[in-house]
Amino acid sequence: MDTVLPNPGSVPVTIERLFRVSDMTMLQSLNSKERDLYEWKVLLADVDAGLHLRSFDLGGDHL
Repeated sequence: MDTVLPNPGSVPVTIERLFRVSDMTMLQSLNSKERDLYEWKVLLADVDAGLHLRSFDLGGDHL
């Protein structure tokens, strides 16, 4: 599963903190790469011009 982090300040700080902690854990443990929403759109377009990100959500109650 991949997560698109919310823009800073766009969700309550308590929710944002949980996203950031999870993000840092993945970076440290799995040598993962961060992508924002724009980078996901570019990645999909580079793979196949027919692929488009139609929607995304924060998942339930944000977690």
